[in-house]
Amino acid sequence: MKEAVGKKLKKLRGHLTQDAMASGLGVPKPTYVKWEHGSVYPPPEKLCEIADKYKVTIDNLYGRETESKPLGGELTEDEKEYIATMRSLRPEERIVVVNLLLKYKCSVVK
Repeated sequence: MKEAVGKKLKKLRGHLTQDAMASGLGVPKPTYVKWEHGSVYPPPEKLCEIADKYKVTIDNLYGRETESKPLGGELTEDEKEYIATMRSLRPEERIVVVNLLLKYKCSVVK
């Protein structure tokens, strides 16, 4: 099952480097590499973070579903535009944007 999590992480990573993915998740690259290679599981709090960030279920990360579906139904046109914009960015630019969004989200919630 560890391999299922690792394969799913690699798929979610897409064109990002392992360095970029590790940085975006706030873990050292060697830790992320172990997750992706299936040597160890990510801890529960990181599984939740990954599931939230990539809009998949934890079951999906464990390979229990056949397909990832956006949570909450179909994407709006605005959401599709945001995704297209993110895809046009370089990996290091994506990390900056995601970190800013997470920082903003945390400051609004407080």
